[in-house]
Amino acid sequence: MVNGIQPGAFLIVNEGPLVRLRTKGEIEKRVEGRWAYTGIVYELMEKCPAPDGPVVMLRPRQELRPAPWTGFDCEAQCPRPCRMNEYAGAGEYRLVIRTEDEKHCFRGPVFRLPAAPAGRF
Repeated sequence: MVNGIQPGAFLIVNEGPLVRLRTKGEIEKRVEGRWAYTGIVYELMEKCPAPDGPVVMLRPRQELRPAPWTGFDCEAQCPRPCRMNEYAGAGEYRLVIRTEDEKHCFRGPVFRLPAAPAGRF
C-alpha cells in the first residue's frame, strides 16, 4: 500500500496470491506518539456508492485505487446526508486494512492532513 498524491488517497497492490480483504478499513491518527482508532471507516471502493458485500478480492498483482478519504468523518469518501460532518484536522494518519479472516493486518504509510480542508469532492 502506498499513499497517493493527495492526503487520504491510496494505491493498494496485491503482491501475493489471491487475497480477500474486508471492505471496511480504518483510519488511525497518531496521538501523543501512539496510534489511535478515529472511528472513521474507510471503504475499499473505487467509486461511490460503497460495494455490496463485506469482502473485496484482489488477484495477484491487481491494483485497487479506492476513493480518497476527504478528511471528514461522515462524508469520509462520498457525499451523503450528515447531521454532523467534522473535519479530522491536522495530524498524522494512516489507513489500516485487514484480510477477511483477520489473520493479516496491513498498515499504510503515514500521511498528513492540513489544518483546514483543501476542497470537497
